[in-house]
Amino acid sequence: GEVYFAGGSADVEEAEPREGAAAEDGPTLADFNIFHHLDNAQLLEPDLLRGCPALLRWQERMRALPRLQLFLEKRPVLNGIGEDPGLEDRHGVRVTQRSPEGQAWLRDGLWCFDE
Repeated sequence: GEVYFAGGSADVEEAEPREGAAAEDGPTLADFNIFHHLDNAQLLEPDLLRGCPALLRWQERMRALPRLQLFLEKRPVLNGIGEDPGLEDRHGVRVTQRSPEGQAWLRDGLWCFDE
């Protein structure tokens, strides 16, 4: 695919994530957003980044962040993709957009309702 940057266009396979000052400051909100979308897309297409070594290296650097590791260990599992998408916590409680319980909060990786 083709990705457009401020200076023109480049192939995704050749794009290298930023280095230098931005990397020293740590990941940005955009990094977490992209990580989230790539991680979800890989549920359907596990080999999505096979031809993109720079993105694979970036994803592994993101995944190695200690606080992100903790979140990934506790987060609910996405299931029902393409039918009735939902998130299921470690206790088997599943929340979808149509859940009748009302407001749901995620605390320590578990769903809490209307507290």
